[in-house]
Amino acid sequence: MQQALTVNREVLFSPQAKQFLPDNLEPLKLVVRLEGYPSSLRHIRQLKSSSIGKVVSVKGTVVRISAVKPLIQSMTFTCTRCGGDLEVRFIDGIYSPPTSCGLDGCRSKSFKPQKNSAQSIDWQKIRIQELSQADKEEAGRVPRTLEVELTRGLVDSCSAGDVVTALGIIKVLSTDAEAGKLLA
Repeated sequence: MQQALTVNREVLFSPQAKQFLPDNLEPLKLVVRLEGYPSSLRHIRQLKSSSIGKVVSVKGTVVRISAVKPLIQSMTFTCTRCGGDLEVRFIDGIYSPPTSCGLDGCRSKSFKPQKNSAQSIDWQKIRIQELSQADKEEAGRVPRTLEVELTRGLVDSCSAGDVVTALGIIKVLSTDAEAGKLLA
């Protein structure tokens, strides 16, 4: 079975845009998924540093699926000096508490997270392996793999052994354990 998997990005109004909306309306959340974008189709072996930050699609066999985990999108922090609340959005789920308060002239650098205010989404990693080629040049070589992050409705949408096409933006992970790995 062949499935088209896409990596989505959430488009949000900026916090400043909320001031122009009536009190009973919340900013729109729009999730965009692209399908059938053939001009971006690449083989995993063609992904080089020039692909970073670009939209590409790759086709491969799912070989590993992680457990579903929550990815924190935002959380409110309370200033320990003035008691003011600051909402912080975490880009790519990277935890980064506020560095200074700035509310009503307060310059405190001490905050307490309000864990019950955390907004999260479902998140999962899959690893896809390039499809085997009948080329003599490729014979005997270990197949290349690529890790793909799935969020929201794409979580649990495939199983190991499925052939999928993943469309997304290539980014580099720079953790000590996974230095230099590419993610789509």
